[in-house]
Amino acid sequence: MERLLVPHSLHLFRSFVFAVVGASLAIGSTHAQTLDGLHDFQLGSSFVEAQRNATANGWELKHSSLSFPHEWMVEGTDLRLFICENRVAAIGKHPSGEFEEFASIVGNLQVKYGAPTTKVATFMAGATRTSLVDSKFDLASGEHIVVQLSSWGGKLSIHMNYSSDVECQAAVKP
Repeated sequence: MERLLVPHSLHLFRSFVFAVVGASLAIGSTHAQTLDGLHDFQLGSSFVEAQRNATANGWELKHSSLSFPHEWMVEGTDLRLFICENRVAAIGKHPSGEFEEFASIVGNLQVKYGAPTTKVATFMAGATRTSLVDSKFDLASGEHIVVQLSSWGGKLSIHMNYSSDVECQAAVKP
């Protein structure tokens, strides 16, 4: 009997954490629905508008040194932009924190958008174990928010991606 109560108790605890934990990320709306903390970068805006916004805030857009053809780093922030067809197709963010912050972000988004689609994976990358928990929220606007908790060799990190359904075919040249 106790074995049945422990998983149930853990499930209730997890549900409580996701429902009650405060948020570090809130949803706002201006001309389109955007996430707070994106410093006025918006999905669908042109690359030129993104450059203008970066410059106005004293930042610089730099093409990713990782050779991803569509990725641009917003130097001076924790943001990265994915540019497709000269438009911002996705905005990535790397918030600080570990499990508690992940639970806070996912909990807040769950209150606003309902239960996410969650996928869990673990695999070996060479000699290093990698584990991922992805929680994806599909917004009514056709946009998506994915919050990922990853463990690479035991080191936890959070990644977020706010994206549209734009398919990348041509990258902006640096």
